[in-house]
Amino acid sequence: METITLADYIQYGFMAFMSLLMIAMFVALLRQGRDIGEMRGDINGIKQQIEDLKQQNAQTNARVGSLSARIDNVENSLSARIDTMSARIDRLMEIVAAQVGEIGEIKGMLQDLHRKVDLLMHHRHLPDTGQVILTPEEVAAD
Repeated sequence: METITLADYIQYGFMAFMSLLMIAMFVALLRQGRDIGEMRGDINGIKQQIEDLKQQNAQTNARVGSLSARIDNVENSLSARIDTMSARIDRLMEIVAAQVGEIGEIKGMLQDLHRKVDLLMHHRHLPDTGQVILTPEEVAAD
Protein backbone atom coordinates (compact mmCIF):
# COMPACT_ATOMS: atom_id res chain seq x y z
CA MET A 1 0.00 0.00 0.00
CA GLU A 2 1.08 3.38 -0.70
CA THR A 3 1.50 5.95 1.92
CA ILE A 4 0.23 9.41 1.60
CA THR A 5 3.00 11.91 1.75
CA LEU A 6 3.05 15.58 2.59
CA ALA A 7 3.27 16.45 -1.11
CA ASP A 8 0.02 14.57 -1.68
CA TYR A 9 -1.71 16.61 1.04
CA ILE A 10 -0.38 19.81 -0.45
CA GLN A 11 -1.56 18.73 -3.87
CA TYR A 12 -5.03 17.80 -2.53
CA GLY A 13 -5.25 21.09 -0.67
CA PHE A 14 -4.25 23.01 -3.78
CA MET A 15 -6.85 21.15 -5.86
CA ALA A 16 -9.54 21.90 -3.23
CA PHE A 17 -8.50 25.54 -3.18
CA MET A 18 -8.64 25.68 -6.97
CA SER A 19 -12.09 24.02 -6.94
CA LEU A 20 -13.43 26.55 -4.42
CA LEU A 21 -11.89 29.38 -6.44
CA MET A 22 -13.55 28.06 -9.61
CA ILE A 23 -16.92 27.76 -7.81
CA ALA A 24 -16.56 31.35 -6.52
CA MET A 25 -15.70 32.55 -10.02
CA PHE A 26 -18.69 30.62 -11.45
CA VAL A 27 -21.03 32.22 -8.84
CA ALA A 28 -19.57 35.66 -9.64
CA LEU A 29 -20.09 34.97 -13.34
CA LEU A 30 -23.72 33.98 -12.71
CA ARG A 31 -24.32 37.14 -10.66
CA GLN A 32 -22.75 39.29 -13.35
CA GLY A 33 -24.87 37.60 -15.98
CA ARG A 34 -28.02 38.27 -13.96
CA ASP A 35 -27.01 41.91 -13.35
CA ILE A 36 -26.18 42.40 -17.02
CA GLY A 37 -29.55 40.88 -17.98
CA GLU A 38 -31.36 43.27 -15.60
CA MET A 39 -29.42 46.20 -17.00
CA ARG A 40 -30.25 45.17 -20.56
CA GLY A 41 -33.91 44.90 -19.56
CA ASP A 42 -33.76 48.37 -17.99
CA ILE A 43 -32.03 49.78 -21.08
CA ASN A 44 -34.65 48.20 -23.37
CA GLY A 45 -37.42 49.61 -21.15
CA ILE A 46 -35.83 53.07 -21.28
CA LYS A 47 -35.48 52.80 -25.07
CA GLN A 48 -39.16 51.86 -25.31
CA GLN A 49 -40.13 54.80 -23.11
CA ILE A 50 -38.02 57.11 -25.30
CA GLU A 51 -39.76 55.78 -28.42
CA ASP A 52 -43.15 56.28 -26.76
CA LEU A 53 -42.18 59.84 -25.83
CA LYS A 54 -41.05 60.48 -29.40
CA GLN A 55 -44.40 59.25 -30.70
CA GLN A 56 -46.28 61.36 -28.16
CA ASN A 57 -44.13 64.36 -29.11
CA ALA A 58 -44.88 63.79 -32.80
CA GLN A 59 -48.61 63.53 -32.03
CA THR A 60 -48.42 66.67 -29.90
CA ASN A 61 -46.59 68.51 -32.67
CA ALA A 62 -49.25 67.38 -35.13
CA ARG A 63 -51.99 68.61 -32.79
CA VAL A 64 -50.20 71.91 -32.27
CA GLY A 65 -49.84 72.28 -36.05
CA SER A 66 -53.52 71.49 -36.51
CA LEU A 67 -54.52 73.93 -33.77
CA SER A 68 -52.24 76.57 -35.24
CA ALA A 69 -53.89 76.14 -38.64
CA ARG A 70 -57.33 76.33 -37.04
CA ILE A 71 -56.34 79.46 -35.11
CA ASP A 72 -55.07 81.04 -38.34
CA ASN A 73 -58.38 80.18 -40.04
CA VAL A 74 -60.36 81.65 -37.15
CA GLU A 75 -58.14 84.73 -37.14
CA ASN A 76 -58.63 85.24 -40.88
CA SER A 77 -62.37 84.70 -40.53
CA LEU A 78 -62.57 87.15 -37.64
CA SER A 79 -60.52 89.71 -39.53
CA ALA A 80 -62.87 89.45 -42.49
CA ARG A 81 -65.91 89.74 -40.23
CA ILE A 82 -64.43 92.72 -38.39
CA ASP A 83 -63.72 94.43 -41.72
CA THR A 84 -67.28 93.74 -42.85
CA MET A 85 -68.68 95.05 -39.58
CA SER A 86 -66.51 98.19 -39.83
CA ALA A 87 -67.84 98.87 -43.32
CA ARG A 88 -71.42 98.32 -42.13
CA ILE A 89 -70.88 100.65 -39.16
CA ASP A 90 -69.47 103.32 -41.49
CA ARG A 91 -72.55 102.99 -43.72
CA LEU A 92 -74.83 103.17 -40.69
CA MET A 93 -73.04 106.32 -39.48
CA GLU A 94 -73.64 107.91 -42.90
CA ILE A 95 -77.29 106.89 -42.79
CA VAL A 96 -77.67 108.27 -39.25
CA ALA A 97 -76.06 111.56 -40.30
CA ALA A 98 -78.48 111.83 -43.24
CA GLN A 99 -81.43 110.97 -41.02
CA VAL A 100 -80.46 113.63 -38.48
CA GLY A 101 -81.01 116.26 -41.17
CA GLU A 102 -84.30 114.69 -42.21
CA ILE A 103 -85.46 114.51 -38.60
CA GLY A 104 -84.65 118.24 -38.22
CA GLU A 105 -86.83 119.00 -41.24
CA ILE A 106 -89.65 116.82 -39.92
CA LYS A 107 -89.41 118.51 -36.52
CA GLY A 108 -89.73 121.93 -38.14
CA MET A 109 -92.70 120.73 -40.19
CA LEU A 110 -94.37 119.30 -37.07
CA GLN A 111 -93.86 122.56 -35.17
CA ASP A 112 -95.40 124.50 -38.06
CA LEU A 113 -98.29 122.03 -38.22
CA HIS A 114 -98.79 122.36 -34.48
CA ARG A 115 -98.92 126.15 -34.80
CA LYS A 116 -101.49 125.89 -37.60
CA VAL A 117 -103.61 123.43 -35.63
CA ASP A 118 -103.51 125.80 -32.67
CA LEU A 119 -104.73 128.60 -34.93
CA LEU A 120 -107.53 126.42 -36.25
CA MET A 121 -108.60 125.36 -32.79
CA HIS A 122 -109.07 128.96 -31.67
CA HIS A 123 -111.80 129.95 -34.08
CA ARG A 124 -115.55 129.95 -34.43
CA HIS A 125 -117.98 130.16 -37.29
CA LEU A 126 -120.67 132.81 -37.58
CA PRO A 127 -124.04 131.06 -37.92
CA ASP A 128 -125.43 133.42 -40.50
CA THR A 129 -122.56 133.77 -42.90
CA GLY A 130 -120.29 130.87 -41.96
CA GLN A 131 -117.41 133.28 -41.66
CA VAL A 132 -114.43 132.07 -39.53
CA ILE A 133 -113.50 134.30 -36.65
CA LEU A 134 -110.21 133.64 -34.82
CA THR A 135 -110.52 134.02 -31.11
CA PRO A 136 -107.60 135.07 -28.98
CA GLU A 137 -106.28 132.64 -26.42
CA GLU A 138 -107.97 133.09 -23.14
CA VAL A 139 -105.94 133.18 -20.00
CA ALA A 140 -107.10 130.69 -17.43
CA ALA A 141 -108.51 132.11 -14.22
CA ASP A 142 -106.48 131.66 -11.08
